[in-house]
Amino acid sequence: MGKARETERKQGKGKKPTGEGEGEGDERNRNLTGEGGRDDRNRNLIGEGEGEGDERNRNLTGEGGRDDRNRNLIGEGEGEGDERNRNLTGEGGRDDRNRNLIGEGEGEGDERNRNLTGEGGRDDRNRNLIGEGEGEGDERNRNLTGEGGRDDRNRNLIGEGEGEGDERNRNLTGEGGRDDRNRNLIGEGEGEGDERNRNLTGEGGRDDRNRNLIGEGEGEGDERNRNLTGEGGRDDRNRNLIGEGEGEGDERNRNLTGEGGRDDRNRNLIGEGEGEGDERNRNLTGEGGRDDRNRNLIGEGEGEGDERNRNLTGEGGRDDRNRNLIGEGEGEGDERNRNLTGEGGRDDRNRNLIGEGEGEGDERNRNLTGEGGRDDRNRNLIGEGEGEGDERNRNLTGEGGRDDRNRNLIGEGEGEGDERNRNLTGEGGRDDRNRNLIGEGEGEGDERNRNLTGEGGRDDRNRNLIGEGEGEGDERNRNLTGEGGRDDRNRNLIGEGEGEGDERNRNLTGEGGRDDRNRNLIGEGEGEGDERNRNLTGEGGRDDRNRNLIGEGEGEGDERNRNLTGEGGRDDRNRNLIGEGEGEGDERNRNLTGEGGRDDRNRNLIGEGEGEGDERNRNLTGEGGRDDRNRNLIGEGEGEGDERNRNLTGEGGRDDRNRNLIGEGEGEGDERNRNLTGEGGRDDRNRNLIGEGEGEGDERNRNLTGEGGRDDRNRNLIGEGEGEGDERNRNLTGEGGRDDRNRNLIGEGEGEGDERNRNLTGEGGRDDRNRNLIGEGEGEGDERNRNLTGEGGRDDRNRNLIGEGEGEGDERNRNLTGEGGRDDRNRNLIGEGEGEGDERNRNLTGEGGRDDRNRNLIGEGEGEGDERNRNLTGEGGRDDRNRNLIGEGEGEGDERNRNLTGEGGRDDRNRNLIGEGEGEGDERNRNLTGEGGRDDRNRNLIGEGEGEGDERNRNLTGEGGRDDRNRNLIGEGEGEGDERNRNLTGEGGRDDRNRNLIGEGEGEGDERNRNLTGEGGRDDRNRFNSV
Repeated sequence: MGKARETERKQGKGKKPTGEGEGEGDERNRNLTGEGGRDDRNRNLIGEGEGEGDERNRNLTGEGGRDDRNRNLIGEGEGEGDERNRNLTGEGGRDDRNRNLIGEGEGEGDERNRNLTGEGGRDDRNRNLIGEGEGEGDERNRNLTGEGGRDDRNRNLIGEGEGEGDERNRNLTGEGGRDDRNRNLIGEGEGEGDERNRNLTGEGGRDDRNRNLIGEGEGEGDERNRNLTGEGGRDDRNRNLIGEGEGEGDERNRNLTGEGGRDDRNRNLIGEGEGEGDERNRNLTGEGGRDDRNRNLIGEGEGEGDERNRNLTGEGGRDDRNRNLIGEGEGEGDERNRNLTGEGGRDDRNRNLIGEGEGEGDERNRNLTGEGGRDDRNRNLIGEGEGEGDERNRNLTGEGGRDDRNRNLIGEGEGEGDERNRNLTGEGGRDDRNRNLIGEGEGEGDERNRNLTGEGGRDDRNRNLIGEGEGEGDERNRNLTGEGGRDDRNRNLIGEGEGEGDERNRNLTGEGGRDDRNRNLIGEGEGEGDERNRNLTGEGGRDDRNRNLIGEGEGEGDERNRNLTGEGGRDDRNRNLIGEGEGEGDERNRNLTGEGGRDDRNRNLIGEGEGEGDERNRNLTGEGGRDDRNRNLIGEGEGEGDERNRNLTGEGGRDDRNRNLIGEGEGEGDERNRNLTGEGGRDDRNRNLIGEGEGEGDERNRNLTGEGGRDDRNRNLIGEGEGEGDERNRNLTGEGGRDDRNRNLIGEGEGEGDERNRNLTGEGGRDDRNRNLIGEGEGEGDERNRNLTGEGGRDDRNRNLIGEGEGEGDERNRNLTGEGGRDDRNRNLIGEGEGEGDERNRNLTGEGGRDDRNRNLIGEGEGEGDERNRNLTGEGGRDDRNRNLIGEGEGEGDERNRNLTGEGGRDDRNRNLIGEGEGEGDERNRNLTGEGGRDDRNRNLIGEGEGEGDERNRNLTGEGGRDDRNRNLIGEGEGEGDERNRNLTGEGGRDDRNRNLIGEGEGEGDERNRNLTGEGGRDDRNRFNSV
């Protein structure tokens, strides 16, 4: 105890931490040595090695040390500790509240059971009981010697051997000993127990209420008999039964392995095999797995599930209320188990049974295929044959068809119906009350199902969805064309083809586009976008509210996630997640790389691969990582991460709340677990994981060296290399450097910086607010990071990004040269070329120039403009309010920029955009021609081709059109839509509540994501998962 403080006084706080070997620490837990060190809040636990610590558990030595709140437990080795259980030595030490128990070895302890010696020692409240060996104890039963001793309340009873006891029956000897109330019966064998007979070994052990029976075998448990091994183990209420095998569990018996495992309420049963689970036993593998309420049973095979165990694979899967049972085969379901495939599927009330075969259903299991299909009340049975029905079963075909009240089930064939079943065609059509679903073919209807064409069309109330074909309709989804179109309430998705529409996104073209309410997603292709995500390129692009995510390809984006690259990217609210490939991202998780990444709320988790991430768990590497709330745990591999468990390395690390487990290796850290070395190190909030290497840091862990360094808030990660830093981590060198707020990341190379990290050199530099990122190259900058050279430079607010090349700039970053330059508010981006500008960035030359408010973007060419940027020449020119953009060609305009010629012209309110070609318009931009036109509210988007429209942007043509609320996203193909984005088409669109997800394949759905086709479709509550 005294040495730590004495050393601190001698050495002072200035000693810097090192990676491997020995060292000293200061007042904030710096310089931890070994494997797994944690401070008094489960922070800074060190594994193997030697060292000294101060008043807050710094520099713990050994394996697994924990302090008085399950903190700072040390395994094997020697050392000294202070008043808070620092530097415990031995195996498994626990203090008076199941804390700091030590196994084998020798040592000394203080008033709180520090450094106990022997096997299994516990005090009078399941604290510090020791099994075999010798030792000394104090007033609280410390360091008891013998086998199995217990006190008068089933505590510290000993079986066979010798020992000594005190006034409370401690260390009893013999076979079958009991305390004063016939408690603590032990049979044959050996084992250890706590206050309530936990982890008894042998045959027939029970506590004082006939609890905690264990059969044959060995195992370990915690306070409530978790992870018992053998046959028949139970806790104090006959809970936690485990059969044969081995496994590990957390606080509630999660991920038990073997046959028959259960938690404290007979929950979490797992059969044979292996698997992993989260807080509620999700994705258990084997036979018979259940969560904490006997939920989540999985039979044989493998599969994955979400919060409610959706899409379980194997035999017998169930959700949290014994729902979602799947027989043999594969399939996906929504919140109520719709469209289950195999034998015996049921929803939450034993509904939705499917026999053999395949089929699709809507909200109430309509159109089940096979033998014995039923809806949610065992209705909708379909047999074989044909037939007709009356008012409550109109035009039923086959044997036994029924709707939700035994009405309106259709088998095979065609027919007509009356007011509640108009003109149903094909196999199984129904609307939202089992009405008006269309199968294959064509037909006509009245005011609530007019002229539906194709397979399975429905509107916003399961009405008017169109499959394949063409047709015309009226104001409520008339004339929808394509495959599977939906609007913002699962309406108006457009498949393949072209067509015309009216004021609300009619005639959208392309694959899968949706905006923030399932609107405006763009599929494949290339393009450029402005402040509202216009003309996004790739597959599946989404903005910061699950909008405008891009799939495969490459591109550039601005402040709202425009033109993201990769597959499936999501931001911090399940938005902008990217699957396979590589790329770079900004502050909102743009262009993440890997498979399946999720952030701290099941968001942005990445599977296999490598990459870099930012503040919100972007681009995690490994298999299956999650943090303490099912977030961001990484399996196997290496990588780098920041503040929220980004890119952790190793297999399975967790702390006391499933956080911060460290594997193998050595290293040292500071007050907040900075620069820990080994596999999987984390601080008390799963922060600060460091891999291998050496380095030095200052008060806030600046310039850490190695792989994965972080400060007290998971900031300041540096990979490999050397360098120097100042007060705010400027000019860090190596791979991945960050300051105290995850700022100032630098890759490889050298360079110099000023007070705000200007002109950083290398790959990935950022200032104190994640600003000023520079890639490779050299250059100079001024007060606000102007004219940065290299790849990716940004100023103090993530502004002024420049790619490759050289150039000069003025006070507001005008006329930046290279690729991607931006001013202090992400303005003034210029691509390649040279040019000059005036006070407001007019007539910028190159590709992508913008003024101080992202205005006045000009592509290639030359030209002149007036005070409002009228008649700009080139590609992409805008005035000071992003107005008056002109593409290629020449023309004249009036005071409001009417009749602009070229590609992309806009007036002073971003109106009057013209693509390629010629045309005339009136005061509201009517008759726009070309690609990408928009009016003053980002309306009037035109893709490729020609057409005419009215005052609300009717007759939009091309790929990627959106209305004033970022709606009307088009994929590829032809079709027509109406007022609410009808006839949308594509793969993977979602609205602002993660609704309307489409995987790969074909299919149709209604307002609530019914009948999604492909792999992984879910609605806004993670319902409707399809394979």
